[in-house]
Amino acid sequence: MPVAFFFCVLAAAGQNMQISSYSELIEVREDTSFTRQINIFLKQTDIPVMYPIIYDSELEKVSGLTVSYKSGKRYKQEKSPVIAENVIDTDVVSSKKLKSIAIPPGTEAQICYAVSCPELMYFSNLQFFSYDNIDTLKYEVIVPNSFRMVHDIVCRDSLSYLVLDSIQSEQNMRWKIEVAPQKIQPDALTLLGIYKNMSVPLMRILVVPANYPKEGEQYLKDWYLGKLESTRGLSPEVKAKIDELTQGITDQRAIMDTLYNYIRSNFKYVAIEIGMGAFIPSDVNEVFTNKHGDCKDLSNLLSDALKYKGIKSTVAMASTHDNIADCNFPSIGSANHIICVAYIDDQMILLDPTDPLHVPGKSIQAIQGRSIFIFNPDGGFFYDTGIPPAADNLLNYEIDLTADSEHKAMNGVFNARYGGISGNFLKAVMLNQNEDKRRSIGEDYYEDVFGNQRISDLKIQPKGENGVEISGNLAVNGKILTDNQNLFLFVDFLPPLLENEPRDKLTPGTYLGNTLDKKVKLRIKLGDPVESFSPIEKTFTKDDISVTYSVSSLSESEVECKYEFQLGYILVNKENIARTNEILKYFKKLTNDPILLKLKN
Repeated sequence: MPVAFFFCVLAAAGQNMQISSYSELIEVREDTSFTRQINIFLKQTDIPVMYPIIYDSELEKVSGLTVSYKSGKRYKQEKSPVIAENVIDTDVVSSKKLKSIAIPPGTEAQICYAVSCPELMYFSNLQFFSYDNIDTLKYEVIVPNSFRMVHDIVCRDSLSYLVLDSIQSEQNMRWKIEVAPQKIQPDALTLLGIYKNMSVPLMRILVVPANYPKEGEQYLKDWYLGKLESTRGLSPEVKAKIDELTQGITDQRAIMDTLYNYIRSNFKYVAIEIGMGAFIPSDVNEVFTNKHGDCKDLSNLLSDALKYKGIKSTVAMASTHDNIADCNFPSIGSANHIICVAYIDDQMILLDPTDPLHVPGKSIQAIQGRSIFIFNPDGGFFYDTGIPPAADNLLNYEIDLTADSEHKAMNGVFNARYGGISGNFLKAVMLNQNEDKRRSIGEDYYEDVFGNQRISDLKIQPKGENGVEISGNLAVNGKILTDNQNLFLFVDFLPPLLENEPRDKLTPGTYLGNTLDKKVKLRIKLGDPVESFSPIEKTFTKDDISVTYSVSSLSESEVECKYEFQLGYILVNKENIARTNEILKYFKKLTNDPILLKLKN
């Protein structure tokens, strides 16, 4: 996003305007278009403000814009209001425009305008939040009886006031909604309709023809597959390339892997957000020729290529963990991602050609534990992707250190083996980096992991299907103290339970990335013999999170400290927040307390 425009949008969102009333009248037309009549009353301010109107120039037309200022008890229309217009051309969207209406200080103003849109599916949500202080937010939605409106409300509990009524007549259903909107912090992306890492109230909407089932899934499926039809149909040149890639391969799984890896390796991710292009992919042959596209473009191309090779395939819409809501409602406003779905030997396989680390048949990290909506020609349906068990994401540390004779330092080696998707965060950072850069990134990372101890001679290599193995030298200083009778060993340099979450106390909404079974074993050869002692064992277990910690004597000059941490969820929420923070606090105390070792003789 150009810097100047970014600050322009952010400034428009962050003026903290005082609005006495904001109302919209939304009318659904029989021809599947809709109109919005917007009416805003602005309170008097001491400074000039710029009221923003952002719209999609490919899909929406703004008309009837009037600005009136209060004179006495009435509002008088301004003949020549100051209105600036900018084209929004960013890395995120390409068809948005911004109208900025100048409101002078010391004036109460009324702004009225209409927005028309020919694509009813674009009417997918109503915001119950605002950047500004709004006393009353009102929506009225008129739906002819040839349609019905399906809806649900995200984060409804966060609203202090909400009234939702409906009135049925012979011609239409009239919905009346009044709400005290939640005030949120300014954010340029949200102003553009992109809701990332937010938990705010929103009504999701789907207007369904009356001859469809009321749930809306089948209508959404028919609508989307109808749009896809015009983008599909591989050209002879594309088919020839696919045949070349799969020549001599007869196994369907091998064909799928070949095409999947070809698209992931040879196509650049480029977001296309122009009008309905935000939801509908480009022509598959155009995508193939240009060798770039976004999630919907690449998934649609992969699906069409798989179908050409006799593999049943379709696409599904999904919601990543940074989206405002799960994809559990039949509306394009519920999703921010598209993936490919293949069927081989009656097994459904999810494929994400924009994820360079994904292994077919395994969990797609960005949408694990989320619902997806599969556009199956036989019937669209929701599918829960599930969360892999902790055992699927094994992280194993082995650390061997030797203390010097003066008890000032410990030197040795460490080895870390990541299985499943437990190492994806690290692999993503190192992706497309040369060997020296990967080593530099890795050494910085593990110095943080080991509490700012020194790492050298780091080696990184793949391990198994999707694993990675890290090894290197480790130098630890200042962790052994003595009073000539005892050794005081501090192990607070052990890898923390959650390596990429530096906070000691988490908040609801924190995304942890993956479930985890983490095993850490530290062996230390001491410079002096110590008396044997009974093993020290500590355990903390609560539902789907646990840690076991132990310290034992291997010999008179070697001790072992180890722990196993199991995490069965990927998102911190109000149900698990208490036990999550409790175990983090418990483990920190364990590792901060010194291990007392009595010197022999």
